[in-house]
Formats: sequence, structure tokens, C-alpha cells
Amino acid sequence: AQACAVAAGVAGSIAIEQRHFEDVRPAAAAGLVLTNPPYGERLPLPRAGALFRRLGDWLVARCGGWRAAILAADTPAATHLGLRPVYRIPLMNGPIPCRLLELTLRERATPSPPSRPSLEAENRTELPPSAPAPAPAPAPSASAPPVSAPPVSAETVTDASRDRAELDEPWRFRPEEERSSKGPDGERSRRGDSDRPGAVVAPGVALSESNTKPLTGVALADSTTTPLAGVALSESTAKPLAGVARADSTTTPLADVAISESNTTPVPGVAPSRPRTRAVADQIGDFRRRLAKRYKHLAKWARRQGIEAFRIYDRDIPEIPLAIDWYAGWLHASEYDRPHERTEIEHDVWLDRMIEAAADELGVPPNQTFLKVRRRQRGGGQYQKLDARKTLLTVKEGGLEFEVNLSDYLDTGLFLDHRQTRALVRDEAAGKRFLNLFCYTGSFSVYAAAGGAVETTSVDLSNTYLDWTRTNLSRNAFKDAGRHRTVRDEARGFLEHRGRRGEPPFDLVVVDPPTFSRSARSETPWDVERDHAELLELVARNLVPGGVVYFSTNFRRFHLDVERLAALYEIREITNRTIPEDFRNARIHRGWRLVAKGRV
Repeated sequence: AQACAVAAGVAGSIAIEQRHFEDVRPAAAAGLVLTNPPYGERLPLPRAGALFRRLGDWLVARCGGWRAAILAADTPAATHLGLRPVYRIPLMNGPIPCRLLELTLRERATPSPPSRPSLEAENRTELPPSAPAPAPAPAPSASAPPVSAPPVSAETVTDASRDRAELDEPWRFRPEEERSSKGPDGERSRRGDSDRPGAVVAPGVALSESNTKPLTGVALADSTTTPLAGVALSESTAKPLAGVARADSTTTPLADVAISESNTTPVPGVAPSRPRTRAVADQIGDFRRRLAKRYKHLAKWARRQGIEAFRIYDRDIPEIPLAIDWYAGWLHASEYDRPHERTEIEHDVWLDRMIEAAADELGVPPNQTFLKVRRRQRGGGQYQKLDARKTLLTVKEGGLEFEVNLSDYLDTGLFLDHRQTRALVRDEAAGKRFLNLFCYTGSFSVYAAAGGAVETTSVDLSNTYLDWTRTNLSRNAFKDAGRHRTVRDEARGFLEHRGRRGEPPFDLVVVDPPTFSRSARSETPWDVERDHAELLELVARNLVPGGVVYFSTNFRRFHLDVERLAALYEIREITNRTIPEDFRNARIHRGWRLVAKGRV
């Protein structure tokens, strides 16, 4: 941008800065804001929606009295701006249909709120500890006419009503409202499960951007009337008011309800409120301190171990259910979806702020930070590709190198929680014939080859993962395709066919299957709880007496069929030995070491 300004001869008239837009505070009383934000083509739509929500909040908070022009694609993301444009001008941004949204922002009468990250709480109504309780409002007279609501600008919806614009009157791209631009005014994953509830807003109840549910059981009239006074609510999520009297016609809105952190004076018939969610600024402060403490400890530990990829944060703070991994100066964050009191777009904004705080605290540029959301997967949909940017990186572990993809899949290609198990395989691989079932990207095969295995066989149904396995083997100088084979096959079918052909048995086997998967080669899907015993019986038929199997699973409700397998193996659970230093969650996986008793 600076080079272009110089070339155009206007460098002296333009100030160019690199800064987060929420930190910008325009000094002039009025002006024009022009922006072309990401709108879902390169940025995933949920993240783009959160960005537009934050942009709308910033415009209202910082740019009162200004005009704004926003170039937005015709996608759902832009509807979260929460502002009603005066004009929508159809344009093409290359091949992308767009609208130039023109807005006039009404000047705010209240002082500007604190800087980011406190924007989420800017519309909350709080009483300081010393503030007197509001005086009761006079009861409405039966003959008195209803009080009309103050008029709202036709161009812009601001303050509390602006915050709910996308719910009450969401603007859409409607051809009949447009004017011509020529006018005069112109994968695979094995992890994670949970659910997320949605928020419901009652018509006519104005809610702030904080985590507040509507008050049900309160009658609302079409016209705005005398406010209901003397009802204390918590700052966060309030339960329904069960005992509030209803009027047949004109009733009392909740605009001036006093809000405090606790119900100091109980209201008859009113259920106590649920504990409020802490302010985002408080959460971010605790989050930053935890990250700094963990990184200071783990960075030293990782250097001593020769590790460039490790977990920094593992849902340490329950209300911040994130897992954050460090990959040689890059961050890979996963959200474990859990119930919360935020609306979907509020949660996306919250999530973006948490990731920004993590990147800033650890000194990682935003373009080197990736976020994935882990939700409960059903029906075999857990392996689909998420992106196509192919952000590849090489990381070192135990003197070996592995390629990871931070952008395209839910997982990166290297399961960090299996680091200890990989080391066990290397220690035991010398002179052994090694089999890696469900090989994924072949990290176990690389460790076995490094440990001196005479041959390795890696089996998977995915050509993508088999190519990845060959890349990792070659990267570590194991390029002999005769000694290090990759086989595209279903695990059970591979073992059955091999046994019938009478091929030599294996000495060492790793079985790390997904919890659930579907295959075009099998009529029934794979289910680890149901099918593991049959698979391990087939492994035993392809194993020398005294051969070793390392079996692991991430399914938390898994029960090994010891009764069925006891005749074939000596069984010992080794989970405690396989959980690395950087994983605080001891339930990240379970592992067993099975020793074959004899040929079947």
C-alpha cells in the first residue's frame, strides 16, 4: 500500500498503519469510513459473520456522526452487521457479486466505551455498588394514553435496538431497494463431541449483547408503556419471572428494570437467577496468564526433548474449552463445543477474541493461527476436508521430521498425544517386521523404521494418507519401497487375505483405529466398541508367538473385550505410560500392550 501511494504521488496525504480495526478511534467529529472486509470467500462463513458483527459494534461505538461504505458479498455473513443501510449498490468484485452498503451513523449521546476487548459488555446496564435504587415508576392510569416509543433513525439502528437488528428486522439484499451505481447519490478426525444450544429472543424484549435470555411469562403490548420498576435481575442469564402479573392490554416493558449482580431483595414468585458468565475481559485476562505460565514451562521441556510440536493449553479453564497446540511457531486451536449462554454470532465473536488473545500472548502472527471446531460426528462424516489452503509445515519430534497440514483437516496429521507410544514402538522395533493398521500419515511407521525394523507395512483406505505416509518416510530417508510398503486396503480385509496367502507373520503391530468410520468396501461401518475384538483376533493370526500389539482408542466409553481376547493375548493396560507431559487430560486416549500367546 505504501509503495502504491508513493507511485501515485499521494504519500504525503495518506497515513498507512497496521492496527486492529477495533483499536482505531477516529478523532474527527465526522467523516467517511470505507472498508472492504473479508466476507466469506477466503474466510469461513462463521468467522466472517463474527467479523461483521464486530465491525457493526465498532461503527456504533466509535463512529457516531460519520458515514460508512462497506463492500460486502451477497452472503449470510454480512447480515450480522446489524445496521440498516440507506443504499445498497450492486457491484462486482472480480467474479464475486457484491453490494456497496452505504450507512449514516447517528451520533451517540453517551461517552465511548472502553477499548477492545470490553466491547461485548458496552450495552449492559450496570449499577455501581453505591448507586441508589431507581425510584418506582408511577402506575399507569387507565385513562392515560400509551406512551409512544422514541423514533428511530430510518437510516441506522443504533444502541440496544441496533444490537438486535439482525433478529427483529434483518436487512437483506432486495433488488427493489437497490439503486443503480450510476445514480446521483451514488478427514479425518478421531476426536471430540458436544452440542451447542441456540438462544431464543422474545418479540418486544430488548436484549443487550451480554448473555441474557428473554423474560418469559411477562405480557407485552404493542405500544411502549410505563416501565416496570423494582425488579432485580442478575447481569447475565435470567430465569423466567413466574409470578409477574399480566395486564389485559397495556403492560409494562422491561426497559428500565434495575440490574445488579445478585438479587439482594428476593421478589416473591421470582426464581433466583443462574450464576452469571464472567465478563470477556476477565476471561481473557485469566486465559493469557494461563497461556504464559504453561508456555514458559513447556517450551523449556520441549527443547530438552527435541520437540517442536506440543500442547500448550488443554481446556485448563472450564469456561474456555479450547485445546491449543504449538507447531514450531504456529498455533493450531480446537474448540470442544460445549453448552453456553451466548447466541451463535456472539459465540463466534467471543471465540475470535480468545484466539486473538492467545496469538498475541504467544507472539504468533494472526496468519499463523488456525481454529477448528470439534462437534459430535455421526454417520461417518468426520473425515471430510475443511479447507484447501494446504498450509504445510515440517516439525521435528524425537530427531525425526513430520509434515503437518494446519489448514485443511480437523487434525493436522500428527497426533501429539501418541508421542510416548511412538517412542515405545521405536524402542521395540529393532529387527522386527512391523505392521501399522489404520496408518493415517505413517508416524508410527517412521518411528519403527528409525528403531531398526527390517520392514514396515502401512495400511489405510485413503490414498491421501498413504501419500502422506510416503512423504514422511522419504523425509526421514526411508525411501526403499520394498522395505517400507504402503497398502490401500480395509484393515480386516487385508488381514484375512494375507492369512489365506500364508505370508510371513509380523512381530510388532500398531492398531490405532477411529471410533467410527464408513467404507465403500464394507457393507457395515466400523465401530470400535463392536468390532475391535474381531479385528484383534485377525491380528493374532498374523502374529508370531510373543509378538506385540499396541492398541489404542480415543473412545471414552470403550470397554476392551478381555474375556474374548484373554485366550489369545496377555493383556496389560499402559495408558498412564502413554500420556505425554503436555497433556493435562488423562482421558485423551487409552492404550494396551497385548502379547500373543501363540499362533491361532
